[in-house]
Amino acid sequence: MSGVQDAMILADQQKIDQQAAAQNAQTYNPDGSGKANDYHPPKLPQSTFPPHLTAGSDFKVNRDELTKVAAQMGQDLAALESALQTLGNGGAGGATVGGWEQADGFGNNSGQAWWGIYSFVQELNTVYDQVIGYLHQTAQNYGDAEQTTAAAANQVGSDAAPSGLA
Repeated sequence: MSGVQDAMILADQQKIDQQAAAQNAQTYNPDGSGKANDYHPPKLPQSTFPPHLTAGSDFKVNRDELTKVAAQMGQDLAALESALQTLGNGGAGGATVGGWEQADGFGNNSGQAWWGIYSFVQELNTVYDQVIGYLHQTAQNYGDAEQTTAAAANQVGSDAAPSGLA
């Protein structure tokens, strides 16, 4: 045999070895099922709903805790707004680079990236502020519901017959 034939045989053998390795490395059978049956569904997050709450038990909402969370989120929002202000004062930075084709492209890309980040943080602040408002409204709604329920419960039996009909 010549050296060329040896090289061709060696190349063919390498192709065969690669194909065999690729065939064995596949994670699915021809019918679509997994070879190792290694599918594991993701774990569900822990529920924050009271675990032992039933139809006959009490459900309590700590309105003070909701208000504390909203206050802490307000402090976080102030930090986010400060970051947005800093970002806004910094300007686009690289967008001012220019003068030749590559610099113009770089300046345009960095300007678009800056605007995307700035817009995202601005929208995040808006949504964060809405969540704070919703927490305050939720605490207020629970307080109103408790007062209304207590007032209604106190009225039960106090006026069994409407006045003038007895």
